Order: sequence, then C-alpha cells, then structure tokens
Amino acid sequence: MAENHETNDQATAVAVDLNTRVSLLEKDNMILRELLWLRHGCSIINLYGDDGEMQCNKCGIDFKRDKPESIKQRFYDLNKPAIIEYLKRTGQAG
Repeated sequence: MAENHETNDQATAVAVDLNTRVSLLEKDNMILRELLWLRHGCSIINLYGDDGEMQCNKCGIDFKRDKPESIKQRFYDLNKPAIIEYLKRTGQAG
C-alpha cells in the first residue's frame, strides 16, 4: 500500500512539474509575441495594444491570437519580393 502511495506522489510531482513547464512556455510565448509585435517593422502608429491586444492595423496580423505558421505566412506574403531576392543572392532559390 505504501508503494502505491509513493507512486501516486511521484505521478503528482511529475504532473505539477509538467504544468509548471507549460506555464513557463506560455509566458515565454507571450513575451516573444509581444516583442515580435513591437518590432516587426510596421510603424508604432499602426499598432493596437489596448486591453492586452497585440494587433497591427497595417499588416493585419493579430500577434496575440494568430498561429505562428499564419504569422510566418503573412510575413512571406508581405515581403515576397525581398525574400525571393535574398534567396537568389544566397544561392537558396529553387
């Protein structure tokens, strides 16, 4: 019986540790999203940040809610000519 109790305690400790890690990752994610929102290249006058929002009225990205892949694709769409030129210069163009 004591062995089962120890196993339960260990499982609880692992769950708490995982929850702590997830919480830290979520906080890190929001910090990086905020930095990206502030420094992504559009003028600060286009940024909307009231009530914790992180949106850009110029490029249409919602840095708080959009999935990273969607943000990445929007960056590519907005900067396609510059990206193609960069890939050509660096020999990475297909």
